[in-house]
Amino acid sequence: MNAKYLFVAMMGLGFSTVGCIQSATNEELAALDLVGYAPQDNPTGSETNNHYSPDAYHGNKYKLLAAMDHALGTQACSNGSCVPSSPLSSSVYDTGILDTFEGQDLFQMAVECALAKGQQVSQGNSPRTYTGRGLMSTTAGWLSGALTTEQKEDVLRCVVARVNAFNLSVPILVSGQNVTNHEGHSTANWQPDALWDVRISWEGTAPVIAEYAWSLTTGGSASPPQCPSVLTPMEARACDLTSSTCGFDVRSSVASDCTRSSSPLTGGDIYTCNPDDPSAGRPVVQSWVNADGASVSYTDCSLD
Repeated sequence: MNAKYLFVAMMGLGFSTVGCIQSATNEELAALDLVGYAPQDNPTGSETNNHYSPDAYHGNKYKLLAAMDHALGTQACSNGSCVPSSPLSSSVYDTGILDTFEGQDLFQMAVECALAKGQQVSQGNSPRTYTGRGLMSTTAGWLSGALTTEQKEDVLRCVVARVNAFNLSVPILVSGQNVTNHEGHSTANWQPDALWDVRISWEGTAPVIAEYAWSLTTGGSASPPQCPSVLTPMEARACDLTSSTCGFDVRSSVASDCTRSSSPLTGGDIYTCNPDDPSAGRPVVQSWVNADGASVSYTDCSLD
């Protein structure tokens, strides 16, 4: 199925009782966490898409982390107007993030998340230019300097919200404490999808990246008991399905790990989460899916 038509097709999709959810296609499994939410009022945030392979992310994330230790270039923007793209610094090339197409695609997503809308850096050995979309409000300084640990975590939170185990390109909206509220995005209804957090720690001098995900669907992260062999919704979204390990810590309880509050800037709901200590919550990124009117029926395998 063409990915860009996935959610349109999901609106009228139903499953027969034969084969339960096991009869679902990969594309349908990837969208399982649409089930159970009525459309919400249009939240504040920034539109983007999810499409990147979790396996490719895990294979390149430490190169991206190293790249965030260096300024990208020297370009300056003023009042939304930017000079032509700045060449990437040699230090970024030295990290190896641009050595493969998968690395370049991950770098593109990170730049879209981090840099202000219109900020650009160009890859000197190819015609490729990487352009910021201003998705995060805390990280535009990457253009001229290294990012702090907290800023790196913000970039990675934005990136992991865009992974998709089936490499599908699906429209999403991201929101959260450190997400830029771009006015004028789609007025279509959005449904809560998931919360995403990334924690950077160290073992000696070696960095360790840990990723967390919480489903915001009524089904939570537990498979329906009638269909025990089916992947959980978040595993179908965030895990490399060809691997024996997920790479994400898929959490089972938003209520136990997270606190929801109102943003003082936009008035919209935001979450802070910390599995070790919810009272010391971290500013996670929330993803929303654009599935106005979507209705998926599981006759023998209800997620309700």
